[in-house]
Amino acid sequence: MGLLPFQAFAAVPLELVGSFLAFDLLVMLAAVAGGPGIWAARRQWLLAPAAWLAAALALPGIASELLQAQPALGRRIAEQAAPLVAVLVVGVAARDVGAAVVRRAAWVGGALALGLGLLGWALDLWTGSSRFSEHGLHPVFSGLPRLFGTFAGSPERLGSFTVYWLAMVLAGSSDKSRRCRRGSLALGGVALLLSMSYAWVGGMLLAASRVPRRLRHWAVGAALLAVVCASVPIVRGPPSAELSGPCRALDVSHYLALRLAPGRCRRIAIEGRAVTAYQEAKRVSWLAFRDRPFVGVGYAGFPEVSERAFLERYGGAGIHYTQPHGIFHGLAAKHGLLGLLGLCVWLAALWRGWRDSIWDGAVLGFLAIGLHIDVDRLRELWLVLAFLLAEQLAGPKDEDVDRIRR
Repeated sequence: MGLLPFQAFAAVPLELVGSFLAFDLLVMLAAVAGGPGIWAARRQWLLAPAAWLAAALALPGIASELLQAQPALGRRIAEQAAPLVAVLVVGVAARDVGAAVVRRAAWVGGALALGLGLLGWALDLWTGSSRFSEHGLHPVFSGLPRLFGTFAGSPERLGSFTVYWLAMVLAGSSDKSRRCRRGSLALGGVALLLSMSYAWVGGMLLAASRVPRRLRHWAVGAALLAVVCASVPIVRGPPSAELSGPCRALDVSHYLALRLAPGRCRRIAIEGRAVTAYQEAKRVSWLAFRDRPFVGVGYAGFPEVSERAFLERYGGAGIHYTQPHGIFHGLAAKHGLLGLLGLCVWLAALWRGWRDSIWDGAVLGFLAIGLHIDVDRLRELWLVLAFLLAEQLAGPKDEDVDRIRR
């Protein structure tokens, strides 16, 4: 668990075999070694709502990929099965070995990675380098370096990981001293703020789920209002003409652009507004679902659909997202009605297993992040579901028993 955040050293990915990270390989080895134990515990985890949350991500994807005409079927099936395997391996291990032991390993690895990232951010700010942060343009925070730490140039990934890590700190508050807990919360809070990412809303929902019960409805309502306010500029671009110039100066990380020459682009604007990459990804997702409504275009097929749709509408090659960047429209685009069915199962399982725990709040936070990020592919979400599974396998809390008796 401690290796999860070490997905890069600064901006250099630490991929070991293909796109496999150390965390992935260890989970695979643990799945082989712990397979008999997982099978023996099937009567417990088959009835746990958290297992169904993971299955709702994996099974529609597996069924969809089996019906695609794309190559490398084995690899594609393994990619779709990965969430369920990771959740079962870590969840059952946390139940058997002890959630506190597993959380401690995850806490240490996260603290080291975030601490290294913040130190690198300070060095970047001092020297003007970009090894742990990016100095590119940003629609709101232009000019400030955005921390990506050990996540290979992705502040969004760092932000999502930090939301998971903060949930783990809160869940393991009894495992650590008050000073250690406060320091961990401060470390995670600073890292999340410096990511300047949409993951902020996930952190807000997680925090809102932990306020005193009498104020919780107001806090969650305020966080949901922030989700709506943050989503508007993401989908509806700012007023802008069609600007030409260096690609980096046009903020092609957030806005669509046509390539004019090596290093030069033209920002696309429609009716006086810049077209955001998120808006285009949602448009392409609708086209993909419309063309293949039953099984979708597949995870590997979406980049081709995205490229073709861009060429047809804008008349040339350009810079745009090659994945849906959102779980709700993304599952429909990649897996069609199978994906939407899985999403319905997801929401039903979340409601069925809801115990108002920290991990429930973390799942809610990742759902908010999932409006504009492919959280179904994030290993951080898989670990949130794994710890939720371990919590459910451990049995009901005293307050749950009291509620059932009443």
